[in-house]
Amino acid sequence: MRRSALTWLAWSLVGLPVVLLLCGIFLSVAANSVGTGLPYGSTTFLASATVNLVTLLPFSVVGAIIAASPATL
Repeated sequence: MRRSALTWLAWSLVGLPVVLLLCGIFLSVAANSVGTGLPYGSTTFLASATVNLVTLLPFSVVGAIIAASPATL
């Protein structure tokens, strides 16, 4: 593969954890159940979703930086 195609692929996959987290939130709201048993709309539910996003996003960004760096291609 060309370097530009690999770089594009690496950066396009950064959004995958965000999409998966949003799908998980949607499914938990649709099923009207949350893993901790708290009702939807509570501050704990929103804080948990925020913490999950903040902890997942840096891993994918760092992975894209490493994958797109010239030393690895």
